[in-house]
Amino acid sequence: MKPYVQKNKKDSPLVQQSKAMSYLLRHGAQKEGIPIRQDGFVLVQDLLNWKSMANLKANVQSIRNVVDNNDKKRFELKEIDGQLYIRCVQGHTIEINEEELLGENTQFPVIVHGTYFQAWELIKNTGLNRMARQHIHFAVGLPGNDAVISGMRNTCEVIIEVDMERAMKAGIEFYVSKNGVVLSSGIDGVIAPQFFKRVTTRKGQDIHFQQQQI
Repeated sequence: MKPYVQKNKKDSPLVQQSKAMSYLLRHGAQKEGIPIRQDGFVLVQDLLNWKSMANLKANVQSIRNVVDNNDKKRFELKEIDGQLYIRCVQGHTIEINEEELLGENTQFPVIVHGTYFQAWELIKNTGLNRMARQHIHFAVGLPGNDAVISGMRNTCEVIIEVDMERAMKAGIEFYVSKNGVVLSSGIDGVIAPQFFKRVTTRKGQDIHFQQQQI
């Protein structure tokens, strides 16, 4: 399980709360003894009662501020049966019910995964791997596209475009999260290089690789 990122004095109070919330909602609710629904929602009051959030002096308004100011739109607040709940919209290592968490299958003109040169050396041979997460994440546009709010780190060096149509014909399922990130579990957790359509550097220079045949 991904460890909780300890408080960094250089972080603002909202960033500290955001990091704590991400850990609990994506990875640590069960370990910390916080009830979590199958769709990933946690009662806001339970979140506030959690020791790490209490130490950060969090309250409902500060949580709303975190949700509203997160540029990746990672969090979703929802009132259920008169009580306020919160969840992360993707990035879980704990098992979440996909049908409730994710929308219907959707196709996009382009889906890309950002990575680094060091990781690419393995990926070009073995494919994209979801690792400990539930899904592999894709952005629905290239870096610099203002419409793309999440799905790729700003520091990524290598951009992998996946042929979504071809992959779907091979039985790979794709979903869309609330913040517009395309998600896929691949086949046995992997999307093989044979489904890579194009690979470039962040500056758009083509990276050549051996594309296996299906």
